[in-house]
Amino acid sequence: MTLARHEAQEFQRREQQGLGRPIISTEYHDHRVIAVGQTIHFSQKWKTFHDFLNDYPKIVLGKEWWMSEGNKPPEERHRILTWAVRSYEHAKAHMEQMGPGVAQPMTGAIGVYMRFAYDLYSLKHAVEVQKLLIDRIKCPENFPGALYEVQVAAALLRAGFRLQHQDETDRRTTHVEFIATDAKSGATYAVEAKRREGRRMNVNRQIHRALSKKSDHPRIVFIDTNDGRLELGRGRPNPVALVEAENLLKLYERDPTGQTLPQAYVIVTYDPDEHHLDAIDLPSGVLLWGFHIEDFHPGPKTLLQQVKIRRRHAPVFSLLESMQKHRRIPATFDGAAEAFSGGTPKARLQVGQRMEVPGPNGTQIEATLESCVVMPKSREAFCVVRSDDQQRFVVKIPLTDDELQAHAQHPKTFFGVIDKNAGRPRPKTGLDWFDFFWETYSSSTKEKLIELMDHAPDVERLKQMTQEDLAYEYCAQMANAMIKPQMGRM
Repeated sequence: MTLARHEAQEFQRREQQGLGRPIISTEYHDHRVIAVGQTIHFSQKWKTFHDFLNDYPKIVLGKEWWMSEGNKPPEERHRILTWAVRSYEHAKAHMEQMGPGVAQPMTGAIGVYMRFAYDLYSLKHAVEVQKLLIDRIKCPENFPGALYEVQVAAALLRAGFRLQHQDETDRRTTHVEFIATDAKSGATYAVEAKRREGRRMNVNRQIHRALSKKSDHPRIVFIDTNDGRLELGRGRPNPVALVEAENLLKLYERDPTGQTLPQAYVIVTYDPDEHHLDAIDLPSGVLLWGFHIEDFHPGPKTLLQQVKIRRRHAPVFSLLESMQKHRRIPATFDGAAEAFSGGTPKARLQVGQRMEVPGPNGTQIEATLESCVVMPKSREAFCVVRSDDQQRFVVKIPLTDDELQAHAQHPKTFFGVIDKNAGRPRPKTGLDWFDFFWETYSSSTKEKLIELMDHAPDVERLKQMTQEDLAYEYCAQMANAMIKPQMGRM
């Protein structure tokens, strides 16, 4: 059970922090101690990870520089200070109005400042940051490009990539921002980060500049729309900035100059926070486009074709998933649920633990917790327990507000072990159903898969496949069988 508990804790930590280097922190004599790379920081004020991040840009950029910028008139300050001051004002106003203990809405200022702090921390925690980058961050003219480079690097790190920065002082040849290697597959990519500046989105120039640089690796080009518009594209569920970017990429792919450029994965990001500092719950979005990559071109594709495309480009699809999943900044240092930050007692219901419960005859007895299901509406957990005489029965245990919030954030690990079915939404698409079946059948033996498909008219062809290809084939067939009834009801 100790191993299962550790696996659940690590699973939950990665759900929050991603696949990069974990937060390294401890408490010592009323101080919170945090390691960032080779540097140790400590303070009595840091009760949550957010508290630390709020101070971190000041630590990295230097107190002297920070004070100098803070003493300038508001309109002349570096935008980092503008974000920090506005964030403080929002937090102060919220505290005065709502009192302590009430969650702070995410305003544009808080979002852009805290994400910059988190990205900067993630980068410095993983690699040695060149002084030139810090100087570029401090320089108002160079800051936008440096900001996006930090954001892209942090996203890659949290998705499980290792980074190798290129020497920006070497002017003998052109080079990309950095080389990124996916730790899981070993695939290596040349990465460029481009940010729109100016009144219009010039995709042609951004792509041409990025892909004209020399590289021996497949390429990933990130483009920040830097667009404050909040409306959706006409007849589309996506922000208008991403819709326009997609249309421009399609056109440039057919342009005579664009046709001479190499293939690339293009990831376009949309984060309007810095354009709406006082707004709350702002949208965001990401677009993946395969520039000259046939697999990504529009057109009808079978479910099996979609699955194989996803497999062929797995590191990039995993990166995209991580960017969306890990956009939320952890509040705790160890991966605990946010509801348990700031000293709140952690979950008390853990599978395998001994606990005192009312027995079948109403008397209190000791029993072992075996499994639980949370019923949010009744604010209870229905738990199966086992008594010492091997009787199993169900007990209902009331849950606190903090426990309900913690379960909502991490249903798969709330009870101290991994339950991948907990909190699982019902599959809606063919790919959803494929993933559902893949969890069960991806590890089945080839013989078992052949047995399951022995009724197929092309069973002899199937027998020639590898175990992995067979598993893909079977799960795709099962997924198709599930979505056909849904399509019939539409």
